[in-house]
Amino acid sequence: MAGNIVQGNTSERKTVHLKDEFSDWTVIAFSHKSRNGNYWICQCKCGISKPVQASSLLKGISRRCRRCADTLGRSNTGKSKHGGSKSREYNTWKAMQQRCCNKSHSEYPNYGGRGISVCSEWQESFATFLKDMGPRPSPEYTIERIDVNGDYHPGNCRWATHAEQNRNMRRNRYLSMNGETLTITDWARRIGVTPSTLDARIANCWSLEEALSSSKDQRFDRFANAVTLSHNGRTLSIPEWSKMTGICERTIRARLRRGWSVEEALNPQSK
Repeated sequence: MAGNIVQGNTSERKTVHLKDEFSDWTVIAFSHKSRNGNYWICQCKCGISKPVQASSLLKGISRRCRRCADTLGRSNTGKSKHGGSKSREYNTWKAMQQRCCNKSHSEYPNYGGRGISVCSEWQESFATFLKDMGPRPSPEYTIERIDVNGDYHPGNCRWATHAEQNRNMRRNRYLSMNGETLTITDWARRIGVTPSTLDARIANCWSLEEALSSSKDQRFDRFANAVTLSHNGRTLSIPEWSKMTGICERTIRARLRRGWSVEEALNPQSK
């Protein structure tokens, strides 16, 4: 079947066929199907081939390979301060593409392999990526997806430090109770506490039932801010009691939150 040269408003087209031409792209084979739709192997006029989302071809979003798009962009606007191929922003953009599109990349199973993709606008143009993200505030910042299960696109990405990203990863962990599974952030919103409070409860060995109890239930917060404990005529801090009894500090706190008495919590024989 002879291919079609698609010109003008491609949004009227509904399907992609082998040998169709979309600006500098020529469709040469079907690639795969994902949650974002069908992908076709397209060859640019420069010879580069890559998978391209069908909707990007039909809507005229994708017209050529990244190298040709960048060359065209530089010829129109010139190199910006942060737009060179050696810039940190460019390296971030390139690494993002590799993680999501290159099946040989070591990180592909954690990104492209589980359905994480890069939006068409960013796939095609580093200039668009830089315009949307802006320059990195400092070398300590890297790109972060706000929803760790979402794609790379302007509404889901920001520059963040490693500490900020680690907090985001912890708060997007999933917890399951009574047949319901939500992220820590969603559970915190449900029970009326902050994500950091819920995260701290889990870190301090609270059971799920305790950690996910309403913030108004004071039974488990009785010793939450305890500085010292008194037992047998001695008053010591919990770390000091931990060293004396050989009981892990987190275990002592967990016992107290479960309603144990101080005597029971500090007894090495208790179980």
